Amino acid sequence: MSSVHEAAYQGRAFVSVDVEQDISLYLRDSFQGVEEGIPRLLDLFAAERVRADFFIQGSLLPDHADVLAEIPRKGHGVGVHGFRHHRLFLRPGFAQGRLLARSTDLVAQATGARPRMFRAPGFSISEGTFDVLEHLGYDLDSSVMPGAVLRMLRRKIVVRDFRGAPRVPYHPARGDFLAEGARDILEVPLTENPEFAGAPVGLGYLNTRGIEATIRALDAVPGPYCTFLLHSWEAVDLGAHHPGLPEYVRQECSADLGPLRTALGALADRWTLDTLTSLRGRTGPRRGAAPGGRP
Repeated sequence: MSSVHEAAYQGRAFVSVDVEQDISLYLRDSFQGVEEGIPRLLDLFAAERVRADFFIQGSLLPDHADVLAEIPRKGHGVGVHGFRHHRLFLRPGFAQGRLLARSTDLVAQATGARPRMFRAPGFSISEGTFDVLEHLGYDLDSSVMPGAVLRMLRRKIVVRDFRGAPRVPYHPARGDFLAEGARDILEVPLTENPEFAGAPVGLGYLNTRGIEATIRALDAVPGPYCTFLLHSWEAVDLGAHHPGLPEYVRQECSADLGPLRTALGALADRWTLDTLTSLRGRTGPRRGAAPGGRP
């Protein structure tokens, strides 16, 4: 059983935005999502009275500080999304510590407050990452994507497996961050898309599959809360800027935020919209779960 007070997250939906350079797997030095997508999202959230949490990539600063400083000014929560979009579990703890300390300082300077929430790029959280986050004073992470499996070497070797991960907030165990235990940091797993195993419910899915499929996915969410994930580059038409992108990437991106407006309304009809920022203050401390014991 989770050690977190259920009243803090029961019946709530959390909207979050991963703020990063445009899809780094295919593009270099492209920042349309930050320059165009973030102002567009901030305007939409203001019109719909939605408060969200923005996880910011450290390498965007200081070049984009003016745009990113608007996020807390508009009342949204701020966290860190690594330094660049690299898989953290491939890096030793000391290298992660150096990069995350730098990112923390850069985001704090740009936004005026030291961030205490984190999301790993590509959900690439590791045991060493949790050690670093605790050392830096973070108290909330949202990197675990239940159902996700990452394979490398032509998909022959499983290097990351979140099948069986908890699907409600919990305090991880030391030595096994997919088990409930004694860490002070709170893990808030993302909601697995019922229509697409191992992937989140969010703007990329909405742009690709449409509003009807997205609403079906929202209706089928089995857990007591829902996370809705956006990426900054999904809110622009990247295909217009970079026509050579693969078709599946082009489909995930759209400057038309009308469907997102509808999806936010569907979220509000089904759950109480809230922020991870406020969840941090209402969950209370961990209880004495046995280290290493699965919830």
